[in-house]
Amino acid sequence: MNRRLFEQATIAIKGWDYRFLILALLLFTALALRIYKIDSPLWLDEIYSYRLAKLGFVRIIQNSWTDPHPPLFYVLGWALSAGGKIRSEIGWRILPLLCGMLVIFIVWLTSAELSNYPISLIVCAVAASSPTLVFYSQEARALAALVFLSALSMWLTGKLLSDSSKMKYWVLWIGVSLLGLYTGYVYLMIVGVQLVFLGYYNYRKAIWWVAVILISLCLLSLYSFVISSLAHFASRIKVVEPLTLWRALQMLLAGDPVRYGTTIAHQIFPAMQVGFIIASIIRAIKLHERKLVYFLVQGVLPISFFFAFSPLVGVRLPLFEARHFIVFLPALFALMSSGFMELNEQLKTHRNRAFAISFIAGGLMVCLNLLGLRSYWEIPKSLEGQAVLTLRKLMRSDESVVSFYHGVNYSLWFYLPGITVYFNPRGGANGYTYQQIVSTQIFEASPFRNEKSSQEIRASGRFWILALSSEVERTPISELTTDCRIIVKKLFSAPNGSFTLMKVRCPTTLQHPFLEKIDNDQLKIVTAPPFVQWNDRSAIDGFLIRPGCDGFADTEFRRRRFGAVVSMAFSTV
Repeated sequence: MNRRLFEQATIAIKGWDYRFLILALLLFTALALRIYKIDSPLWLDEIYSYRLAKLGFVRIIQNSWTDPHPPLFYVLGWALSAGGKIRSEIGWRILPLLCGMLVIFIVWLTSAELSNYPISLIVCAVAASSPTLVFYSQEARALAALVFLSALSMWLTGKLLSDSSKMKYWVLWIGVSLLGLYTGYVYLMIVGVQLVFLGYYNYRKAIWWVAVILISLCLLSLYSFVISSLAHFASRIKVVEPLTLWRALQMLLAGDPVRYGTTIAHQIFPAMQVGFIIASIIRAIKLHERKLVYFLVQGVLPISFFFAFSPLVGVRLPLFEARHFIVFLPALFALMSSGFMELNEQLKTHRNRAFAISFIAGGLMVCLNLLGLRSYWEIPKSLEGQAVLTLRKLMRSDESVVSFYHGVNYSLWFYLPGITVYFNPRGGANGYTYQQIVSTQIFEASPFRNEKSSQEIRASGRFWILALSSEVERTPISELTTDCRIIVKKLFSAPNGSFTLMKVRCPTTLQHPFLEKIDNDQLKIVTAPPFVQWNDRSAIDGFLIRPGCDGFADTEFRRRRFGAVVSMAFSTV
């Protein structure tokens, strides 16, 4: 019996295709890259998603009138978190993580159909280590789901262009298209190209007309949301340096240069991608293959048209909005595999040399990706979240926080519930005033109610300030810190800005006549308090009490006799 089992196992091992073992290792590596530091603090947009989940379904729909994103992902977050009961970073990032892993698998499937198995593995490795894909696989926002839906719909479109008779692919494609439109408005640039391509070859089929009707109804239901939210977005956005096609390619292929700075990959990757596109055009001309022509049009035409014509109508996006073009990344990976395949065809008489060139180029891209990932891992995803978590470790229960940045307000609400927060500074003839509120109610605060002046905040003696480092020397903060000591100061920095966390100690008015302020960290006992019963009361007159030490700790007798005096002195510092 055992011998027969051994023979069967030997046959199975001999029949095993070890190429799939390499794929499994690549997928495992992709998972490891996406799990590493997935528990980093949530940043502003992620906490915004959590807050919407707490508010419920109706508020999510109402939010769609001003939010530049459709409601589907927020609804999913509300449902999967049981109305915001799940608070952990990992819990909120599980869905993007799963979507990110599925993207890698679909990229491999698409590449395998456009090239050969070795090339598909090379492209899979590049996608698995892509800083952009890793970053958004660890963010509790809609972009990872949007990339997954884009990759899946592109693969389904390729299947339908090869064989349009399979109804299951049509049904899946229609379903994915509707989900994509309700997940991100930019998905229209994906489904529009797909609808035209499929219609060109299948306009006589009833199922294509069904798709047209359903997608049109979907767009009609979203029309009011789109007009209202984009108008709101345009009114609030400030463009310092407009986004260009080259900068968008840099972000898509080498990582976000705004948040994590630039590396040599930001110069090499776009140039290499242009080479892959040119090679794919040559291959498409030679083969006249529908699927390859589709990926060329999908990956190049919409984004090129946008950047060519958007300036003519006054549309100028800031650099960080390049993230929305991530939906084109699966098409760019498909063109990468086609470009590698064309290189192999050009060197078909030297197959080993062709494979070596492809392997070296793929290895170079993976190394450049790892360089970008190092920057990503070294710089916190959420500077304000890290600052607030540091504050949580250092802050005393009787201290308050003055916040000068709306992103800090979100982090205080999420990570430090129940503390006193001063925010929304407003200048006046007598200086600045701040709204005072408990952090758990920071989003329900009515404007300009329950205000406190800078002097009233200073009167507390101790408080914390959290602000952008560029704001530290400006009037509101200087008004709070004049003649005060900064006893703790920490800097949290990234290429796109930095935060400063400060603990401020200000002089206070003493309420005990027998204590006299010497400076910011010393009190002098002018005379012994009347309740002290000791024959030699003059022995303690003029004694200095310093915070952090017991001025009467030299003997057990004095500690026992004058502990109350020391306690009162400490309470005033």
